[in-house]
Amino acid sequence: MPQEQPAADTSPALVVMVGPPGTGKSHLVREVTRRVSVDVVQTDAIRRTLAARPEYTPDESRRVFSVAHRRAEWLLRRGRNVVFDATNIHEWGRRALYRIADRAGARLLIVRTVAPDDVIQERLRGRASGVNPDDRSEAGWEVYARMKAKFEEIERPHLIVDTSLELEPAVQEMARFIQGHS
Repeated sequence: MPQEQPAADTSPALVVMVGPPGTGKSHLVREVTRRVSVDVVQTDAIRRTLAARPEYTPDESRRVFSVAHRRAEWLLRRGRNVVFDATNIHEWGRRALYRIADRAGARLLIVRTVAPDDVIQERLRGRASGVNPDDRSEAGWEVYARMKAKFEEIERPHLIVDTSLELEPAVQEMARFIQGHS
């Protein structure tokens, strides 16, 4: 007799992306959105809406994240799956997302993206020259270096994805999680 597959978990999913600029967060998210229906809350897009010339100051970032957190919680409370695409380099900032997931009854997946510095530097040079029109960030090498130096380790279990390597396994794992088959 064949074994039955467990039913999918229908509670909403919150996928929290973590990593400095250029580590491949948004590219990975775009690959996942080709597979599954998910709302993306992207701080780079919000930042460009709130600031004509982003400066990545602490005050500007607080405003951006406040808007992004409210949007993510609103979507989750309506049963929508959400990918929160931001640097999320500080654990205190990630804790705010953990609380949002808890309040909304959402499943949580944390995904940290990494890549070798030379790959990131090349990506950021391409970003500056407008190679990828889907890339909404204006952060360059200086912002990357500053954020990398301030990165705080993630306290919860998480998936680490080296985006300089084959992405398909990570894309599949993230898509399964979002669909409730984790």
